[in-house]
Amino acid sequence: FLIARVSDILKDGDAGTNLQILLTTKIPVNEILDIPGVNNILKELRNYNILADALFGTGLSGDVREPFKTLIHGVNNLNKPIISVDIPSGLDCNTGKILGAAIKATKTVTFAIAKKGFFLNDGPSYTGKVIVSDISIPRELIP
Repeated sequence: FLIARVSDILKDGDAGTNLQILLTTKIPVNEILDIPGVNNILKELRNYNILADALFGTGLSGDVREPFKTLIHGVNNLNKPIISVDIPSGLDCNTGKILGAAIKATKTVTFAIAKKGFFLNDGPSYTGKVIVSDISIPRELIP
């Protein structure tokens, strides 16, 4: 599922490059642009035992808007284990505050070092167990 227009994402740097690669495969890409589409995703997600969250990353600025907000609340209400990639979507990585809505992860696999926001405000309640994954950044470059 793609919670955006393919044409918009193709113009967007790394995301566009990765989508272009995906489009060369036989994996279907379904655009979801509204709340009824989100509700269809949520019905589908009920069939899975574990969910992966990679909706937003550390670059998120401002509050999460629709239809993403409905998706995040719906995913949290599924009561499934959720593994967030780098940071739970909707959580500010510096302050630990929720930006309108945030995924409540069971585990967060983050890269290089844990983000400051994991330990502040709402961060501890939304990151779950934090696993720091080494991505070969030299230790002397990490503050």
